[in-house]
Amino acid sequence: MECPAKARESSQVLIDYCAGTLDAAAAAEVECHIEQCAACREFCRKQSMVWSALGDWEPAPVSASFDARLGARLEQADRGGWWASIWRPAVPLAAAAVVIAAVLLLRVPEGANPTIVVKKADTMDIDQVEKSLDDIDILKQLYLAPPDTAAGAEQL
Repeated sequence: MECPAKARESSQVLIDYCAGTLDAAAAAEVECHIEQCAACREFCRKQSMVWSALGDWEPAPVSASFDARLGARLEQADRGGWWASIWRPAVPLAAAAVVIAAVLLLRVPEGANPTIVVKKADTMDIDQVEKSLDDIDILKQLYLAPPDTAAGAEQL
């Protein structure tokens, strides 16, 4: 069995053991582990002390007029005075006005901060580059050829 005190995920097993909610087989396995593991044995001892203290604790008695006093305080809080009826709706409206003003004042105009967009160059095919260079060479040859040769070639 993995030590529940060292593994946070399985520490609930020790709490269930101390509460007595484990089935008999799991409880027997935990008891065997507690006999060998001092950390788990100490955890169970402290857990038993806490539950024992909680069992012995007696809450203070509530006075007979508690309900009446609580009701009066709640009613007084609901009334709150004339300023509360004005103040409560004004706060959300004022907050909304501040947010709208901040958005309008802090808004950046579209043309004020241009962004630079860099497009990735398309990759070129080697065959396409070679063909383009051949076409340029042909154009150079036509341009540099003497006019007579070019005219004679048209007549044929």
